[in-house]
Amino acid sequence: MKPVIYKTYPWVSKIDRWSLSRKERTELKDEYQIGNPEPIIKEFILAIFTAIKIANLYLKRIEEIKETWSERITSRKEATIWSVLDMLVMNPIVNVTILQNLLKIEERTAYNVIEQLEEFDIVKKVNQYKRRALYEVREILQLLDELSDIQVLRAC
Repeated sequence: MKPVIYKTYPWVSKIDRWSLSRKERTELKDEYQIGNPEPIIKEFILAIFTAIKIANLYLKRIEEIKETWSERITSRKEATIWSVLDMLVMNPIVNVTILQNLLKIEERTAYNVIEQLEEFDIVKKVNQYKRRALYEVREILQLLDELSDIQVLRAC
């Protein structure tokens, strides 16, 4: 069943573009300034629906990534590593200090979690420092790169 918005505004189903040209933006502004807000409202609603589609794609891909992580991790279910996974989605570049502060754990525990994440191929070290080493969650960063690609956005 289609949402009510489709019945009220049939043009909403024609979400097929990502951005407006400069000329189109100027035309919308001109229409608005002469008292006709409908075209700019339509474009705003189209942008909202496009954002929803992108967000749904992102969430779907995040769930797929987290599922593959769950398949790789062999630690017991009470292990600290499980509480780190959601945090990695929000912070795809971490170090021991970040883990300590966000999870309120001891430094040694944070080092152990990082070692486990490396072992399960979830994070990769990105610099050569022993202290204050940075680790990245490549799968999340690749997803963000992919979703920022204008061609992918247009395909939504």
